[in-house]
Amino acid sequence: MVWLRRISREDQVEEMVRLLACIHDEEPRMTVADEMVWASRPQFGYIVHDGYKWWSRACQEVPGMAARTEQIWSWKIPCNIKIFMWLALQGRLLTKVHRAKWRPEASVMCELCNAECETVEHLFLLCPMGVQLWEALSNLVGLQLRCASLNELWKVMSKTRARGDSKAQAGMESLLIPVGMWAIWTTRNSLIFSNQKFYFENLWESMIHLIQDWGKHLVGLKTVNYTRGTLCIEEQKGPDGE
Repeated sequence: MVWLRRISREDQVEEMVRLLACIHDEEPRMTVADEMVWASRPQFGYIVHDGYKWWSRACQEVPGMAARTEQIWSWKIPCNIKIFMWLALQGRLLTKVHRAKWRPEASVMCELCNAECETVEHLFLLCPMGVQLWEALSNLVGLQLRCASLNELWKVMSKTRARGDSKAQAGMESLLIPVGMWAIWTTRNSLIFSNQKFYFENLWESMIHLIQDWGKHLVGLKTVNYTRGTLCIEEQKGPDGE
């Protein structure tokens, strides 16, 4: 017997189609009890090594997933943010819609706008508060950072990491999307767990503080100043003054 569960991602749909094709011509044996079998080693059962190999193959089958996984760990951002970005870009963060699988009685409405269900795409890309943040940040740095999908978001992140007039500027621009997403996520968590009220100004200040902190400690900039709606950066001078 095959139990069908709710599926949303395209790779999950394709996996289910392949499974249904495999069992299409099989006759159910109603007199035999169902039994769990690990196909790779039916005589020994499941082991972690086989599970990792299966997961690695699954990642490679999803277009671009292997490249995303490899690149994320090379970014100059804190380790916990790498894990956060890895989960977000795969749509696996514990949003309210995801949490509803275990707590169906809980509200699934977005904590920031309270107008739509809180999925990863909505929270970071479609929520009016998030859209306002990306538009303001785009105007601040002169880049188009607003995206309509996670795949588009990944493409923009790859472009920002490859551009820039200098290594420091390129490093600074590569922080913008992780900073914006982390500011949205931490603000959302504060509303839920600390019972705080939402103000866009607080979200914006949180993001600017992260840009200044990460710009100095991760990119190596001398100063990162934000005054009168302008972001000014100053690079560290080398030993020869360049």
